[in-house]
Amino acid sequence: MCSSDLAALNNVAMIAIDTGDFGRAQRLLEETLALKRALGHPRSVALNLANLADVFLKTGQAGRAAEALAEAADLGAGLGDVQLAGTIACNQGDLARLRADFAHAVSYYNRALECYRSAGNTHDVVLALCGLGVALHHLGQPGRATRLLREAETLATSQGNSNRLPEVR
Repeated sequence: MCSSDLAALNNVAMIAIDTGDFGRAQRLLEETLALKRALGHPRSVALNLANLADVFLKTGQAGRAAEALAEAADLGAGLGDVQLAGTIACNQGDLARLRADFAHAVSYYNRALECYRSAGNTHDVVLALCGLGVALHHLGQPGRATRLLREAETLATSQGNSNRLPEVR
């Protein structure tokens, strides 16, 4: 399978995530992960693991998400890819939040926010702002949480990113 076929398969998996078809997304991401491992592309494997962890989180598989994120973090550590680091950190924040470890979630989301802003990826800044806002709310900081969520809403609206608005609200 060539790299454009892998990219297409991965894109179909991402569409499955966006439409809530998590079973299909998991199958496709596991298939592409095996192929990417065989090709030996560490960045691609790490990103695939982060995407798979997202599916695990959305389906309540916290243990599997933790394993995928640990491997993704190990692979991504030496790559110097801030976007990848942000994706991993944001998912780690989601995992910490799922486990009601809000203090660690805040730390991860702050790291993700720093990475996404550095990479210039405003789409993902919205995700980190949302996670950070929710975690801060749980830590008894509703004023700061509300400001962050409003910032996320403004950013999502200005980008025409309607997929994120329900999550923000």
